[in-house]
Amino acid sequence: MPNDLLKRLLENISDQRELELIISSAAGGYAKQTGQNCIEYYTPNPNPSVFATTKFRQGKMIQIIPGLALQSETSQNELVQLAINEASHIHGFKTVDRVLLAERKFVGCWQWKDKLRIQELPTSAPISGGLDWSSNAFKGTATPFDEDGSPYPLVLRIRVPISPNPLVEGARFLSELDKFQNLLTLLVTGHIKGFDASSSRSWVLIDRGSGIENHLLHRGFNLGEMSEWSGEKIDDRKTAPIYQGDDYYNHLWVQEKEISISPDLAKDLDTFANLSESDTANFLRAAYWYSVGIRNRLDSALATVAFSTAIECLLGKPKRLRCSVCSSEIGAGPTQLFKNHIVKYGTLPESLHAQRSKIYSARSALVHGRYAPVDNYTFSQADDSMVHDLLVQLVAQRSLINWLRDTNRATRCETEHG
Repeated sequence: MPNDLLKRLLENISDQRELELIISSAAGGYAKQTGQNCIEYYTPNPNPSVFATTKFRQGKMIQIIPGLALQSETSQNELVQLAINEASHIHGFKTVDRVLLAERKFVGCWQWKDKLRIQELPTSAPISGGLDWSSNAFKGTATPFDEDGSPYPLVLRIRVPISPNPLVEGARFLSELDKFQNLLTLLVTGHIKGFDASSSRSWVLIDRGSGIENHLLHRGFNLGEMSEWSGEKIDDRKTAPIYQGDDYYNHLWVQEKEISISPDLAKDLDTFANLSESDTANFLRAAYWYSVGIRNRLDSALATVAFSTAIECLLGKPKRLRCSVCSSEIGAGPTQLFKNHIVKYGTLPESLHAQRSKIYSARSALVHGRYAPVDNYTFSQADDSMVHDLLVQLVAQRSLINWLRDTNRATRCETEHG
């Protein structure tokens, strides 16, 4: 039976997303989408044939139909053994780095187990002031980036299990980097973000003294040569500053010039690592949308939609009952679920409760086209339907973090199925 092969594969692969890459590599040819939820994988030229057909439902593979090259028991056994080898975590680890940007400087290093490090820029990273806007004032010499360098670069380092399959390995690298970047954006203050599009170019202005020049430059960051990290602990003398107090997410970081780490960051990451599969997926989606809000926080409309969506990722979609008399749906709908969630988790002083209650309405007005910032060209108080994007950001951050820390949280699955 076709599903027997899928069952055997899923029993040996912890991340189903890697299965599609493994089948594609095993086929050796090209892939073609033949329906809304159906993909065919072909053997190589010159005489390609269907190796396997996969069917999906809601992003999950639900069926594998073997093609001519995969009909025999021997070929299916070979595919299962190949998948076990390529998806396993027995081939060692590789250090993967990504440069992130923050509004305050990161000094020192912070480590979570042997999986993640955040650290300041290494000395190998070449920093020059030759193309700064004010390079003429510095006579083209290198200038200390910490003098006036916001956004400040910092380095995210993670250790990722490698795979004999380059497609699987590459996907792991990107997935883990994105995951931890979004988690750090949520859990560490400083508006941490990545480069918006490192492969694109931007026009920049440079003052040469004799006049202003326009230059088309690539965005990105060169770290130079960095040594491999084998998971060893950092020297305590190099540890990044840890915030002292229990109000990390309530503190106003106006005077501080450096990033401090939450005293509960390691505990929060441990909690995340122990979430169920469904809660992990939902929380990662929430962290992603929160990161989108941070990247676009100067655009109030985009930020409000992104932060609101982050909250919605943790809400359930209950199967609502119908009234036996009028057949109308009864019970909490999406709006009430949203409001219940932010009341429970998006804690704010009582004086801001009225503004907090408007968040869902503001989000709905934006996504349904009933409002845009261009509607108000002046600082008019006539329309009070919108909510300040900073308040939405605070509510979103607290909602996500407090949900994560709640040992009695209702999972989305429990909400959906009662």
